[in-house]
Amino acid sequence: MDEGISQRTTGFPLGAPDLRLEVRFEPSEGGTRVTLLRSELPDDGMQYYRGRIEFYFEPMKAYFNAPVSE
Repeated sequence: MDEGISQRTTGFPLGAPDLRLEVRFEPSEGGTRVTLLRSELPDDGMQYYRGRIEFYFEPMKAYFNAPVSE
C-alpha cells in the first residue's frame, strides 16, 4: 500500500515538488517501531531536514521515551 502525505513550505522554489512523508508502524519487541520516510526534498532542503529533526523528531522521541507514571 502506497500512502503518505505531501507538504510544502513557502520557502520551496517555484516548480519544486511537494515533500512526501510516509509513516510506517511495525511491531517491535516491547512496543512499536515508527519509521518516517521522506522524499522529494528540494535540492536546498537540508535546512528543512535539520529543522524537522530539532523541532519535531527530537521532542517526539523524548516524549515517547519518557517513563509512564501510574
